[in-house]
Amino acid sequence: MLKVSVIIPTYNVENYITKCLESVLNQTFENIEVIVIDDVSSDKTVEMVKAFSKKDARIKLLENQKNSGPSYTRNKGIKAATGDFIAFLDSDDWWHHERLSMMTKAAIQLNAEMICDNQYLIDDNSVTPWGTIFQNGNVHITEPTRFSAADFINKNLGLKPLIKRSFLKKNHILFEEGLRYGEDYLLFLNCLMNGANAFLLPEAYYFYRAREGSLVTNNMKLLNQTLSTTKELLLEPFYTKDPRVKEALENRKKNIQEAIKYYQFMQPIKEGNIAKGVFQLAKSPSIFLIFGRRLPKIFKNRVLRKILK
Repeated sequence: MLKVSVIIPTYNVENYITKCLESVLNQTFENIEVIVIDDVSSDKTVEMVKAFSKKDARIKLLENQKNSGPSYTRNKGIKAATGDFIAFLDSDDWWHHERLSMMTKAAIQLNAEMICDNQYLIDDNSVTPWGTIFQNGNVHITEPTRFSAADFINKNLGLKPLIKRSFLKKNHILFEEGLRYGEDYLLFLNCLMNGANAFLLPEAYYFYRAREGSLVTNNMKLLNQTLSTTKELLLEPFYTKDPRVKEALENRKKNIQEAIKYYQFMQPIKEGNIAKGVFQLAKSPSIFLIFGRRLPKIFKNRVLRKILK
């Protein structure tokens, strides 16, 4: 009987872990193991997970001896997994109760090694999603659709796939433990570069929570890390042997560089440091063009959020 290993890394998520775990334990697909790996939380996260594990034997708690970051933590979960498929769930997000049933069914029908659904985007402390990740990536599909490494890069999709454990093992694919940002992106790209039969499903079964302040705090770190990673990928023949992938990576590098300029201008403005923002603008007048290109999407997202709130 098909089995799914659900890997949930945790770190100081006492306000979110209950909803996360309940959404997994209440799945209509019941043959699961839930591997929670705590990265040395200082709040009540571990205590709460232990309380859940006493009620449901499907939960297995692993604890890091020292704070080791998301890549090491997820790898620990992969190595402990025994399921046919591995599903990754962030500890502040949650699932629709039929997510695993629908996705495993589709994976079997399509003989998929990697299958991804759409995701609802929802602000912290909100009850109504304001959009989806496919809307943000301008993805319009009405049926299961195969996608490639080039598609993945060009659409810049933050996917949350189910992946065949045997595929990861066969291709020796794990998270890059030197990365603290963009580590999941690189793992999914490696799956696609190794020929994973991958599909997008049009339905959204994943609820992605944007925690207030988290993106603002980490945006520049994330962008600089992903820029560095993208430059490194462009130096590797494995990632540039396909001209479509090489072109997509070049475009990604350019987009990240533009995003860095944009945030170097916008961040001081948001913090009330107008002088610093003006200095960045004078230093790089191309920010005007970057801002102009981003404006329609920014306006659309903000309007949607305000209407739905």
